[in-house]
Amino acid sequence: MEPQEIDPVRKAVLAAVADLPDAETRARIADEIVRDQRKEARALAGGKDLVLSDLLKEDRFYAIHNDDVEILKESVAVAAAICSGLPNPVAIVGGLVLLLYRIRKKSIPLTGPEALVLKLIAESGRNGSSRDGLRRSLSDMRSVACVRAGKNLDTIIKRLQNARRRDNTVSPLIEERDAKLYSLDV
Repeated sequence: MEPQEIDPVRKAVLAAVADLPDAETRARIADEIVRDQRKEARALAGGKDLVLSDLLKEDRFYAIHNDDVEILKESVAVAAAICSGLPNPVAIVGGLVLLLYRIRKKSIPLTGPEALVLKLIAESGRNGSSRDGLRRSLSDMRSVACVRAGKNLDTIIKRLQNARRRDNTVSPLIEERDAKLYSLDV
């Protein structure tokens, strides 16, 4: 998404949440949606940044598999329709509700440390990541959360290997081959 395309999206989001009394909350929601739209646009262009943050819970993230990108394409189309100011917003709202339900159903809830480890593994690409390399990367970040994630790395890896979607279907996010960890289609 180009910078000139961001302002209309942000304006449309701010108009949609104008009834919220807190200006800070309105701005945060608009910023999050614009950030997610950028991520989705990068994902559609071939990027692999499909770990999305929750709008309301700061330490909650969601992973979306690449085979679910069609849903994200629809969200970009719906956001574009909102920006263009269609005369029938009721149809758009219904489409957004359905779209959000489908994304929520297909998403895999993650904690902050799980999302961080998944992103580190995904960024390693075809080379994969070793457990020791992940621990070093986490300790180099020097934050308490990263150090804690490094200590719980085996548990986090097991959770990512046995991840489940909200509809309770198994959908692993990583796999281990030859002592290396690889992201699966995320």
